[in-house]
Formats: sequence, structure tokens, C-alpha cells
Amino acid sequence: MKRLIALLVLALGPALTAHAASCVVMVTDLPFGAYRYNAGAPVDTTGSVSVECTDVAGGGPVGYTIALATGSSGNYAFRVMAGDGGELHYNVYVDGARTRVWGDDSGGSEAVAGTAIPPAPSDHPLFARIPAMQTGMGPGAYADQLTVLVSY
Repeated sequence: MKRLIALLVLALGPALTAHAASCVVMVTDLPFGAYRYNAGAPVDTTGSVSVECTDVAGGGPVGYTIALATGSSGNYAFRVMAGDGGELHYNVYVDGARTRVWGDDSGGSEAVAGTAIPPAPSDHPLFARIPAMQTGMGPGAYADQLTVLVSY
């Protein structure tokens, strides 16, 4: 089993790429933008993980699993972005309804399985949310970094 690791940065910036012998992973950032603690609605954003296998012996499909790490919080229930003004909770989800936490199949999270059929990339959307009405943090920039592990 080969493993491919990339980093996902929760801020504005270019996509990150990691290479393995036969597959490439592209991960886009999750730019939340401004968060107002007294707004009644959460702040949502989306990104993506793309897996492209370009040099597979025989050219057949490649099955893989994508796992996301916990980030700086150490758990999947409450991922945390740190900043000048404290901490801000957020999470990353498998589904657009933002009910199923993307992780590694532990702690109530789910990993995502897929199949790459060369030469086309296989895309997987990331759905992220900062819950509404968080208090205790001050103004400033907040970020977290997640490791993306692709096993194939």
C-alpha cells in the first residue's frame, strides 16, 4: 500500500501538491473569509481534493482512501483554528449538509474512498463550516493545517 501525504491550509493561498510514484493529489484551501461572532448563521466554504493517477501499470483503475487529520485540536469533534485573538472552532465534512465529519474513520469521522481511472482526475469536494455564535475570540487572522493522507 502506498501513501501520499499533502497539507490542507485553511486560509487563502495556492493549491498544494504532493507526488507519489504514480498518483498526484491536489488540495485546494478553504478560505472562510470574515467571521462575525454575533451573526446568526454559520460561515461555510468549500474546497476540493483531486486524485490523478498518470503512470499506472496497465492503465487500470486505482482504488484509494482519503483521510484528513484532526489538525491542531487533536480530535475530530472540534477542529480549531488558532489566531491572534484565541481559537475558533470549525470542521470539514464529507457531505454538503455538513453532518458527516471527514477524518480517518475514527472518533466519529469518515474517510472517503474513491477510484482514479487514468488519465482523468477524480475530484472530492470538501465542505467546511465555522459554527455561528462563537464567543471569546478577538479580531485577527485564524488558520489551521490539516494533513491529507491518500492510501492506494
